[in-house]
Amino acid sequence: MLTLAAFTTISGLLGFVGGQSGGPGFRNGNPVSAKLTQIDNMDPFGLTALLDGLGFPAAYLGKWPVEYPPELVAADPSYDPAVRNPINGNNAAVNGSFRVVGNTGIPTAHATPFANDLIIFLIRPNLQLNAGFDTHLQRYGAPQNYTQVGDSALTSTIYNMTDNTFEPFYIKEMAFCGANTLLPDGRAIIAGGNWGTDSSPSSSQPNTAVNCAANQGGGFSDPHQNNPTYQVYYPGNNTLSPALALTILLESWPVNTYPFAVVLPTGSTLVIAGAQIQALFLNYDEAVEDEEVGEFPELPYPVTYPAYGSYVLLPLQGPDYKAEILIAGGSSDYCANAKSLASKKSILFDASAQANHTLIEEEITYARVMPDLVILPDGRLFLSNGAGVGIAGGTGPNYAAADQGVTIAEIYDPSKPLGGRWTPVADSQIWRMYHSISFITKNAEVFISGSETTGEFRAQLWTPDYLQNGKPRPSISGAPSIVGYGQAFSFQYSNVSTLDRVVFQRSTHGNHMDQRQVVLDCTFSTRQADCTSPPNANIAPPGIYYLFALYDGVPGVAEYVSVGTTEPSPSMVAG
Repeated sequence: MLTLAAFTTISGLLGFVGGQSGGPGFRNGNPVSAKLTQIDNMDPFGLTALLDGLGFPAAYLGKWPVEYPPELVAADPSYDPAVRNPINGNNAAVNGSFRVVGNTGIPTAHATPFANDLIIFLIRPNLQLNAGFDTHLQRYGAPQNYTQVGDSALTSTIYNMTDNTFEPFYIKEMAFCGANTLLPDGRAIIAGGNWGTDSSPSSSQPNTAVNCAANQGGGFSDPHQNNPTYQVYYPGNNTLSPALALTILLESWPVNTYPFAVVLPTGSTLVIAGAQIQALFLNYDEAVEDEEVGEFPELPYPVTYPAYGSYVLLPLQGPDYKAEILIAGGSSDYCANAKSLASKKSILFDASAQANHTLIEEEITYARVMPDLVILPDGRLFLSNGAGVGIAGGTGPNYAAADQGVTIAEIYDPSKPLGGRWTPVADSQIWRMYHSISFITKNAEVFISGSETTGEFRAQLWTPDYLQNGKPRPSISGAPSIVGYGQAFSFQYSNVSTLDRVVFQRSTHGNHMDQRQVVLDCTFSTRQADCTSPPNANIAPPGIYYLFALYDGVPGVAEYVSVGTTEPSPSMVAG
C-alpha cells in the first residue's frame, strides 16, 4: 500500500497519507516529473533554464528589527490573559472562549498528536543568529521550564493532553523543517529536516532538505538549496521510491517550500505550490496529470512558504464526495517580503472531477499570513493565528519577518451564502506568528500553541460555542477499533434522544497535510447508530481517525478508530 508521499523542497519535506493502492501506476495524463539525472544534466527541466525563465525575483527575508510588545515576548508560561482581562463573558455561547492550559516546553513548530493523548512537538535548538544568540535559552532569558540539556535546548518534547504536562524528548537528527505524519499502525514518521544532527545544521548541501537558509541570511537565491522532488515511502518493507522532480515544484521556485497537498476522491493528489495548482497521480516511477480532474487556473498570488496561507479540504459527504478546497490568508503581494501586508482574502474552488474550477474569493475579517485552519466536527472551520504584516521566516525580534500578530479567531460556515461565511469569534490575546500550530482534540476543542518569534510556550484550548450553549453532549460506546472500507459497523449512544451527524476526522500534525473529515452514511434507532465506513482509500486514506457523533450541532467526546487497516496500532491498545 502506498501510504506516504513526500515533497522535498528548499527547506522541508512535505508528507501526506495517500489513497492509491499498490500495483500498476495511474497513467491517464501527461508526465510531469523528471529524474534527478535530468536535473543534473541541465535539460529543459534544469535549474539554469529555470532561473532564466523566472518572471519574478525570489522572496526576500531582510533583517528587520521589530519592537514587539514586551508583555508578548517570553511571557510567563503560567500567565493566562483571559483571567486578568476577561474576553469571554456572556458571549462564550456564541464566540467560544480561550484558556491557557499548559506549558509546551518549547515553541511548537511541528506537532504530531498520537492516539493515546500524547503529542510530539518539534523545534530547532540553535538558530545561529547574527545578533549573537545561539539558543532560545539565551534569546528569551531561559523561561523556568524550558527544555534544556547542558547549555543547549532540545528540539522536542512530549506533551500529555490528559494532565497538560510535558517531558523532554531527544531526537538526534535535526527534524526541524521536515514533515511528520502518522502511519496507519499509529506510528509517526518524520522525514526531511535540517541537514545535520543536534544543533549543527548545514545550509550548503545540494538537493537535500536543508535548513531554511533564507531565514538566516537573505533571499532564496541559491538553486542548489532547491530540491523539488517527491518520494513514496512504503512502510511494509521500509523502502523509498526514487526521488523524482515535479514540474510544478520546479516552476514555482522559489516559493515551492511546503507545498499544499490533498488526496482527492479520484485517487490523485492535489498539489499547490506558489500560485500553481495541479492534480497529479504520484506513481513510483512517474507523476502524471489527472485528466479527469483537469487543469486549474493560477491563484492570484503564491500561498505557500514563505507567503503562507492555510488550506483545507472541506468535509466530504457521499454520494458524490464533492472536493472543495478553501485557502485563507497569505500575503497580498505576488513577491512578498517582511514588510508586505497580509491577505484579507479566502479562495474557494471545486477540485472534483470534471468540475468548474473557478476561484471564488471572499473577504475574511482580519488579514493574516501564516494562519491555521481547523475543521470542527459540525463541519464549520476555525481560523486562528497569523500576522498582519510580513511572511513566514525569521527567528526573533532581532531578525523578524512578520509583525502585528492577529489574535481574534474566525469561523467559516460553508452552509451560509457566499459572501457571508466568515464571522469573528473569541480573542486569544496571545500573538502566534511564525511556527504556531492548531488542531482538533478528541474533546472537540481546538489546541493552539507556538510562536517562535515571540518565544511563546503557553498552550491554549479554544472551547467552541457548541460546548457552551447548555445542550447535552452525546456519549458513545462500543465503537470498533478497526474498520475496513465500505464496512457496516455499529455503536451505542446515550445522553441524547438521537444523533444527526457522525464523522470520521483527523488532524495529524501542525501543517494539516492529512486533515480530513468524512461524513458517514448512518441510520439511528433507539440508542444505536448503524453506519457504513467510507468506500475506499481515496475518500479516507488509511489511518487513525476520531469518530465524532453529534446531535443538534453538539459533538460528544470522540473514540479512536483505525480505518482501512487490519491491525490496531500499539498506541491505541495502550491508550
